[in-house]
Amino acid sequence: MPTSNGRGPSFRTFLTVLSATSLIVTLAHKPSHAEPAVPSGPRPGDGATDQAITGGLQWIGGEAVAYDVYFGTEEDPPLVASNVPDHFYQGGTLAFATVYRWRIVARDQFGAETSGPVWSFVTRENSPPIAPFDPNPPNLGLTGPAVVLGWRSGDPDLQPVTYRLFFGATNPPPQIAIGLTTRSYPIDGLQLNTTYYWRVIATDGEFSTSSLVWRFHVIQLAVLISKFDAAQVGDGVDVTWELSSDEPIESLTLYRRAAGESLPVPLATVDTGARVFRDETVEAGKTYHYELVVRTLDEDVYRSPVATVTMRERALALLQNHPNPFNPQTTISYDLPHVDAPQHVRLSVFDVGGRTIRTLVNQEQPSGSYAVVWEGIDNYGGAVPSGVYFYVLDVDGVRRTRKMVLLK
Repeated sequence: MPTSNGRGPSFRTFLTVLSATSLIVTLAHKPSHAEPAVPSGPRPGDGATDQAITGGLQWIGGEAVAYDVYFGTEEDPPLVASNVPDHFYQGGTLAFATVYRWRIVARDQFGAETSGPVWSFVTRENSPPIAPFDPNPPNLGLTGPAVVLGWRSGDPDLQPVTYRLFFGATNPPPQIAIGLTTRSYPIDGLQLNTTYYWRVIATDGEFSTSSLVWRFHVIQLAVLISKFDAAQVGDGVDVTWELSSDEPIESLTLYRRAAGESLPVPLATVDTGARVFRDETVEAGKTYHYELVVRTLDEDVYRSPVATVTMRERALALLQNHPNPFNPQTTISYDLPHVDAPQHVRLSVFDVGGRTIRTLVNQEQPSGSYAVVWEGIDNYGGAVPSGVYFYVLDVDGVRRTRKMVLLK
């Protein structure tokens, strides 16, 4: 088309029309972007009651790449964590018998956000600590003039527990220690031919539970088996003992009897200086009884108490770490169920703010029982401070969580 000066459209005008046309075409064909899926599948479930105070929060988030967590006791819970990369938030220890509310905002790589509904759950009431049991030396047992008192206990809510110890030659025994954080206490210089009484009180800060009053008698023993224990570690059983002797020892023989068998049979003859034996000839789900027999060169025979272990069935399980509280290291055990193919296993340690402190396992593993040692070190090789930590087992998207305490 001619212009007023007799020439056609200028080249600049042509480029302007072309650019505008291209922009229109581009906008017309720009694909629409769907917002992230609404977070769903809350754990604890909406309206759930009697929930643990250390369980954490889990949800299903679709294709989102980050999440904001709103959590608290208010009707409109406040923001407590931003840009959480996983479908999990541990948080801290909650209050007992309290209503908590929470919601999740999902965010995709383009910045689009979608909020889930407000969910709620109620935590359980506080449970008293487990009354101390399984004393060492055994109740009504015999021992030498130096002992290490030991017992077992814990807390159903995984709260830290402290202990008061009562001990003496009178019944009831007097208190000799308070605020103990370990379940053992050494005592030496006991009088021969004397009966001693003792008991332990466990407290979680609110409730206290007491053991029975135990007693043992002190005599002079040529051979003293002061401790004998057996525990499942991984797919095997670790049998441990402590002994002292005033006579040369000729042999140590470990006997084992499986449930259903009438008599124990020799399992192994171990070195006289050994204090541990690992039994890997055990099967999941079976119960085994162990006994140590000590023979001296004078042909005297001494027998340990019987220690019993029931092997766990192969179901997905995350066990309480031991020892707990711990310093400087602790062992975390877990079981993987029977499946045809290896499963992807991730075992991680989190702080109370939900931050990953250490990844202990991140690999494919077949079914079986496993044990991992954590030495209180983070992913960068630094020592972590005292405090409460959570360890989380993730097996193909199925999670288990427990709490542990590091005391330095």
